[in-house]
Amino acid sequence: MKYIFTFCISFILSLNLTANEPLTGTMAVLTDGIVDAKRKDAIIAFTILINRIGFKNNLIGDLKYYNSQKKILDDYLDNKIDYIIINPYYYLIHQKNLEKQTAFYWSIRRYKNKFQKMIIVTNIKSGINTINDLSNKTIILKEDNYMGKIVLNKVILKSKHREYQGYVKKVDKTLKHSTAILKTYFEKADVAIVPMHAYNLVCEMNPIVGKKLKIIYQTDHLFMPMLNLINISTSKEILKRMKKTSNSLHLTKEGQSIFSLFRISGIDVITVKELEPLIQYYQEYIILKKRYGY
Repeated sequence: MKYIFTFCISFILSLNLTANEPLTGTMAVLTDGIVDAKRKDAIIAFTILINRIGFKNNLIGDLKYYNSQKKILDDYLDNKIDYIIINPYYYLIHQKNLEKQTAFYWSIRRYKNKFQKMIIVTNIKSGINTINDLSNKTIILKEDNYMGKIVLNKVILKSKHREYQGYVKKVDKTLKHSTAILKTYFEKADVAIVPMHAYNLVCEMNPIVGKKLKIIYQTDHLFMPMLNLINISTSKEILKRMKKTSNSLHLTKEGQSIFSLFRISGIDVITVKELEPLIQYYQEYIILKKRYGY
């Protein structure tokens, strides 16, 4: 589902760029770190957009999948790709090079806030009250929640001066945030690590869940579900119009339909300055790893 939404938004953003000359753009997705996508569905969505909307607006699109982070980043840095969609984790570990190559960023907004909190939640029956109670416990999180795993490791490094491996009993993975929350509710796992918006949504749909769970840790608003990078080699006129279109997408029929279908609150252009708190959070994490010999 995540691929499908991102593809739809990316190409709709391009629709109003020009009505006179064909616009050719290459978009690529790093599949590592975005696991809940269905490739066939994504291709169908992409094809529908191009056939129904793209052609009449002289839009020519090329869609690529990459399994290798090195290959997609090398191609992006070599100006072979106009847009890339990656897990924010990969932006952080390659931040210096990518920042130089990127004109601007955007991401989807799942809830009210532009950035998400990451939380650690447990069942009220678990006896877990703080991070110090996680020894020999089962943790569960969505498979592509790489940043959630960093949150877990960072808090344990700060508290216990060691990484989570060997400290917690095990880490189970799911395909959905909601599954992690519900398994914690049903006491199939001791702790779930999820974005706050996912927790709020489950609790809104099932109020009893919120009464049986409690949050033992939460970060600041730092995270986003994915990050879309627009290459600096893209023409200035296209960049200008893409930004303008992104701000008015919710006013279009196509945009409203996609927002409704995928339960999206909106999309946001993200500045480098706005990314600084997340970058600082990650740098602090790296310092802790080095301090304690990891």
